[in-house]
Amino acid sequence: MPSVFARRTHDKDRLEKDVKQTLYKCYLRFIEVLRPTAFVMENVKGLLSARNYGEGVFGHIRADMEALGYELHSMVVKDPERPHDFIVRADEFGVPQARHRVILFGTRSGCGQGAPGVMTPRPVITVDQVLGEMPRIRSGFSSRVHDKLDWKEYVRKAAEKLMLTPEGSALGPSLEPVMEGKHLPSAQHADGIGAEDRNPLSDWYRGHLAGSGVLPEHVARNHMDSDLDRYLFCAAYAQEHKTCAKLYDFPKYLLPNHKNAEGAVEGKEVVFADRFHVQLSDQPSTTVTSHISKDGHYFIHPDPSQCRSLTVREAARLQTFPDDYFFMGNRTDQYRQVGNAVPPLLAQQMAQVVADWIDEPSVGYYR
Repeated sequence: MPSVFARRTHDKDRLEKDVKQTLYKCYLRFIEVLRPTAFVMENVKGLLSARNYGEGVFGHIRADMEALGYELHSMVVKDPERPHDFIVRADEFGVPQARHRVILFGTRSGCGQGAPGVMTPRPVITVDQVLGEMPRIRSGFSSRVHDKLDWKEYVRKAAEKLMLTPEGSALGPSLEPVMEGKHLPSAQHADGIGAEDRNPLSDWYRGHLAGSGVLPEHVARNHMDSDLDRYLFCAAYAQEHKTCAKLYDFPKYLLPNHKNAEGAVEGKEVVFADRFHVQLSDQPSTTVTSHISKDGHYFIHPDPSQCRSLTVREAARLQTFPDDYFFMGNRTDQYRQVGNAVPPLLAQQMAQVVADWIDEPSVGYYR
């Protein structure tokens, strides 16, 4: 189901009357015709608080499913009492991403299978654990950069300029290696991958590629030179402060040239003050969405020396796609496919709950 609730609360009346909030009825028609023994339905968290003409959408869904002869169960709470008991937090089940979605497990009444079980929590896995040992690559310059620039020299001078500002001077430990030209990657792509001793999901990712060095679609985007400056600052800030910089934290010369950022200089409230967002190394990533296909501002790599947004392969890893899964089309298409997906490792665990309920054998990564 599409995400129709995100960042749209500014127009409550229009939102309540939005026919997209009743799109679940299309899904309902399939249930009505096919009469499956069980089904699994996914939607965004906003479903729980969304209202349609004054009534809760979640209540409508539950009532309509029950009218068809189905009971709704949670994948994570044995006896759900509240709507929020239906939220599945992917980061609690071995997925390195804080992707929180409503998952409804429906079973046809009278099947005699008993109450279904729930998924088993797994250790939290961080961005650094799954991306930290991937080959280091650099960003490139977009076609809008007319000058022929040397990437390493540009990034080194960008670090020097940043260090001259009050905001940048506090980031010395993260910026000094860049200023000195240490460990700066030379290529925008990687032909292979080495050992991944720190990656607890290495067997899952490498799968059929175990023992080989193949790593597809790990190619960095091109960025505007001004965005390289911002990515450098944001990554260094996150490394030093263990949190993401907001526009209020930026040196003035790095603020985007648009009205939305004007108030940041005076400390006024700014809409989308977190528009440049680093994926913190020691935590699961934020939700990977299809917006990554438009720009990488919300998916900045945590290593300051790489000055770039995430590659398709890195985004795919945060979604737990194995490295041998190939995405078709151009890079924009590939990012969109990654962002629109349910994490395969999470989907497999949900499928095992269903398999156990219908008493069918299953084999999974965590079995």
